[in-house]
Amino acid sequence: MKTRIFMDNGKVYDVDMDAKSLIENHLTDTQGNLLDAFIHFDEFSINPVHISSLEENDETKNKSIGF
Repeated sequence: MKTRIFMDNGKVYDVDMDAKSLIENHLTDTQGNLLDAFIHFDEFSINPVHISSLEENDETKNKSIGF
């Protein structure tokens, strides 16, 4: 499963993990607060406080309906 990250500035990034794992393991601290620091992925870095939304994308589901 992939998750699409929409930033406040309009940029969009895709990561190869589900939204729950992304939030729990990369975007928040142990108390569930968003981190206010750069989080580094392979091809980009983001600050979680500037995320406007997340969208999960199940590629196998989309392929079955022709997308």
